[in-house]
Amino acid sequence: IYFTALSARAEPRRKLRLRKPRAEPCVYEFADSTDLLDAVCRLKQADVAFSRDALYQFGTRYRLVVCPLCGMQSIRRMLGEYGELSGIGRAAAAYTEEHGRLICADAVADIGRFLH
Repeated sequence: IYFTALSARAEPRRKLRLRKPRAEPCVYEFADSTDLLDAVCRLKQADVAFSRDALYQFGTRYRLVVCPLCGMQSIRRMLGEYGELSGIGRAAAAYTEEHGRLICADAVADIGRFLH
């Protein structure tokens, strides 16, 4: 979005550019597949939109990296019922991507299709 700033005096026009703040990725860890599938089902039912989400296997546990487009607090409450927050921000997401094994790049949509 561009705005033109005008003043009462005859000053040259300036363009101001506003940036939409990016949501920080959150990484949630789940003890088993049942908790993970329950969380994905809940997110799918709530029709949450993500700019990106991915599922990783991290040893015997699973990690879900989500970057929601809106409603961050409600998503954190939903996921907190089934898993444990293991990190917030790009560094936490990068660590998971580097050390985990990617299972599904668009996890909520892909896995959610098969859940009721």
